[in-house]
Amino acid sequence: MPDIQNRSAFEGLFSYGIHGARRGQGVLIEAAPERVLILAKGNPKDTGFIAPIQKVLELKLPLVAGQTNDNGKIRVLWVGPDRWLVKAPCSTHSELVFKMSAAVPSSALNDVTHGRATLRLKGEDVRNILAAGCPLDLHPSHFKTGQCALTLLGHLNIIIDCFCNDTFEVTVTRSYAEELVNWITRNAGEYGYTIALSA
Repeated sequence: MPDIQNRSAFEGLFSYGIHGARRGQGVLIEAAPERVLILAKGNPKDTGFIAPIQKVLELKLPLVAGQTNDNGKIRVLWVGPDRWLVKAPCSTHSELVFKMSAAVPSSALNDVTHGRATLRLKGEDVRNILAAGCPLDLHPSHFKTGQCALTLLGHLNIIIDCFCNDTFEVTVTRSYAEELVNWITRNAGEYGYTIALSA
């Protein structure tokens, strides 16, 4: 029988250890925790969509551009006027998909769990590294904790999610995982970086 198992999108792309310059603390690079990723599309003014979804997720959908909401278990990102990206523990995968589909059967739900790759970046130099290829103003006074955006990093389309002042998650389509790694490590070299992945 075939050996079917989940594999990290970053498998084989990293080696443990400290790399690049050591002028400061640099940045820690690691695979984001594995999570369910569901894209939900619906009318934010339709209570027949908003209320059932919020009941299933047990938190309110962010209705302001670029905002997120988090209840400690599930995190929801605003990624468009009528679109949200739901991040949830993998242990809830089948149950969450079923409950969301049952709650809003006429809405568009797309399970993209296995179609995305996400890196988590931590450190005082994270914003400087990302700013080298991102057109957004990433200064803490403009891009704050709890904000997200669909933007570019070099030539890559990404979703950037600010967890706290010095911690970001960067998500790409899975097929671009290697390009993301190459871009991050190349631009992090002048600051120094530590790889904390088993992939």
